[in-house]
Amino acid sequence: MVVSPVSLTAEELQPGARPKQPTLVGLGTAGATPPLPEVAAKSDVRARPRSEPVARANTSDPRAVEEPPSSASAARVAPAPFEDASVPDELVASAHFLADFAIKLWFGPLSRGWAPEVQRCARVLLAAGKQRREAALSGVSARLVDLMSPESLDGNARDDGWSALDGRDAGSSASATADASATTLSGEVREQVIHEVTRLAGLLPEWPAFAQDLADEARRREGRVVRELLMSVDGLRRDLRARLEEQMRLEQLEALSVAALADELEVPQERAVELQRVLATYRQDRETRRPDLNNTLGIHMALSELEQRSDDFDDCDPEDKRAQREFREQRRLAMSRVTLLLAERGEFEWLELLEGLSIGERTERLRQWLDAAAERPS
Repeated sequence: MVVSPVSLTAEELQPGARPKQPTLVGLGTAGATPPLPEVAAKSDVRARPRSEPVARANTSDPRAVEEPPSSASAARVAPAPFEDASVPDELVASAHFLADFAIKLWFGPLSRGWAPEVQRCARVLLAAGKQRREAALSGVSARLVDLMSPESLDGNARDDGWSALDGRDAGSSASATADASATTLSGEVREQVIHEVTRLAGLLPEWPAFAQDLADEARRREGRVVRELLMSVDGLRRDLRARLEEQMRLEQLEALSVAALADELEVPQERAVELQRVLATYRQDRETRRPDLNNTLGIHMALSELEQRSDDFDDCDPEDKRAQREFREQRRLAMSRVTLLLAERGEFEWLELLEGLSIGERTERLRQWLDAAAERPS
């Protein structure tokens, strides 16, 4: 059965009985990345009440870290740090990886480089299903193993390539579709994978709390990604940005022409061209990334780049206005990359905090966050 990620309902996401109470202590809500001082204790993987922002925003107690009293924003409260990346149980780790992968896949196609790791995690779940004699869990896991096999992916790429030719000339658009299918998880296989993974919430007690309603969590994060992309372009009206954030999926926004973007946002074509370039850059980055649980590695790299761009701007000759403009733009783009990775993680509290800080304060706070995680014992 093929179910579009757009049309999944709550009933389709959690078929059958309600999830059993988890029996293993595992990843916290965020899973595999960093913290700021005063690291909270690891969370249990059991489902928390939906009213708690912890499970949904992938953060712990936001009061865990406070700014130094001497800071200009001393009254501001910082969100809690990322959870430790180490996971004591392979089953819990595999469940968390699949949930994170499915949310990313919801946004759009991903690199086929994810397939081997997804298949490995599915095999772990398959073994657990057989050991527990859970036929439904074994069936879903076996289908994921098969969907991620090279034979299945190659067949899907060929099918998508030929389908692009139906009723058309064998032009460049068909070739582009075939090439994209050969390098990304897209088309029918993407829809099937999302459908199968969403079923795991009702079958696996160790399924992470933040993904109990995987489609709802994916929509929340996707909306924030859209918001960050629109905010990265100056001159867009806030009310029109908010409407697109609420009503339009990321894939729909990426597919709009320059004229359509200009019409939707009531901006000149030049501004629409800039936004289309931002959307295309983000799509290419997302589709070529290697597997990265909770964007752990990506955030470290993006923050290092932001620090370098900030240093370049600070060291620039203030009399050289042209160079200042270039370094300022590079710094802005680096900051945008950091916020997009945080949005994909669901770190909404951190994003709200960073909005009120200068670039220097943002880099300092985020570096504390990451360095504190590195110092935590395994």
